[in-house]
Parts: sequence; structure tokens; C-alpha cells
Amino acid sequence: MSRQDELDLFLLRCDELIESKYILADIKIVGLLKAIAGSTTIMAIFETCLKDFDYEKEFNKCFISSEFLGKDKGEYKAPENSKILLALVFRLLMDIDAKNLPMTEFLSRYFYEGGSFYQGYTAFIEGMVVPFKFTVKKLMTGIINGSVGDPVAELNSNDADKKEDKNKPVIDDVKEYLKKDREKVDAVKNEEKKEDGLFIIDTLVGALDSGDKDAIRYAFLAYKYSASIIIPFGNKIKYVNDLIKKLDF
Repeated sequence: MSRQDELDLFLLRCDELIESKYILADIKIVGLLKAIAGSTTIMAIFETCLKDFDYEKEFNKCFISSEFLGKDKGEYKAPENSKILLALVFRLLMDIDAKNLPMTEFLSRYFYEGGSFYQGYTAFIEGMVVPFKFTVKKLMTGIINGSVGDPVAELNSNDADKKEDKNKPVIDDVKEYLKKDREKVDAVKNEEKKEDGLFIIDTLVGALDSGDKDAIRYAFLAYKYSASIIIPFGNKIKYVNDLIKKLDF
């Protein structure tokens, strides 16, 4: 499906939940969560919102004791921004679906409207689900027309940065061994062997800097089978190989 198709399906499932009766809410929540899971872009929106999101903390900030009702009753205070709103409602829907948060108890406590489940459910829909729907719609529309950054690209970029940070100590360790090997090769009297050996080591260093998995593999094979003929590296070949296996690309 296109992103517009994914948005249309999300809006349809939201409307089905909004317009449904309380007794059908569980089924409609499942349909909505499936629509979210089926959209790479919408899922990326929620992954971005959930990053560093403290569910328990925000829940306690938004669901507070009521000044006018009994001690076992509370009320809902809308989050301070749309990012928290999306993360909070998404987690709530997940908890309701997983039966970690029984809807009857939740509505009775925080959306108590004179003891009427119908009115309580309506208050929940209007206070949480409707803003949730329109916030996602606004973001997705912006992503589609290019006025809002692509969360999928952002997540991929963050993943690449994490891998780069994870790989750096390993690459630095390999380079340190290659630096010592280069000094040994540089001392070889046979100029042809020296030139070949230096080229092989420098090629592996360059491949490590490129982050290209295949280039690293081929450069290491050249190092393994050719450089060792020029100067015996002993157990270093195995050690370097074990380090390279730790790289994550």
C-alpha cells in the first residue's frame, strides 16, 4: 500500500472505534492496532514518540485524583504536547488489548460520568481517541506532502549511527594491529614484497573506513592469504579475523 492508503486505513479503523458501541470496543481496538502495525510510516511515528517515553510517569501525570469525586475516582488531564499524547494513547490501547488494563475498570475510574458506561466511553473517545486520530492524520499528511520529515529515514539514520558507534572500538583495535604490521612490512628489504604488503594493509584500512561489509571481507582475504607470505604475522591473522566478525553492518 501507498502511504496515503495506509493513512486512509488508519482513519477508517479510528472511525470504526469512535463510532462503535462500548461492547464492541475491544474488537475495534484490535483492528486499529493492526492498521498501525501494517504501516511502516505510522509505526515509525510511534517508535519516534515512544523513544525515552516514561509510560508510568506520564500516566500518573495525565490520570489524576479528582477533587470532586471519591478517592477511588480520577480524571483525565490531556498531555502537554502531541508527542506524549500519541505515545500515551498508543500504550493505553496496547494495554487494553493485552488485558493489562481492563477497560471497564479504566473507564469507571477515570471517565466516570454519573455511572454511565456509555457516557464514560464517549468521554474517553472524545478526550483521547479523537485527538489521537487527528494528530496522526496531521503528521502523516505532512510526511506525504513533504512538509514533515520522514520518520522512517530518521530511524534508519539513528540505527546507522548506533552501528557506527558500536563498530568504532573494533575498527580502532584492528587498525592498531594493522599499524604494527605495516611497520614490519615497511622494514622488508625486498621492495616488490614491501610495496605489495603495504598496498594490501592500506587497502584493508581503507575498507574498514568505508563501512562496506563486502569490501572489508575481500580486503581481509587479500591480507590473510598474501600479506602472511611477505611477513609472518602469526596469531594476528586469527585475532584480526575474530575482530572483524564482531562488526555490525
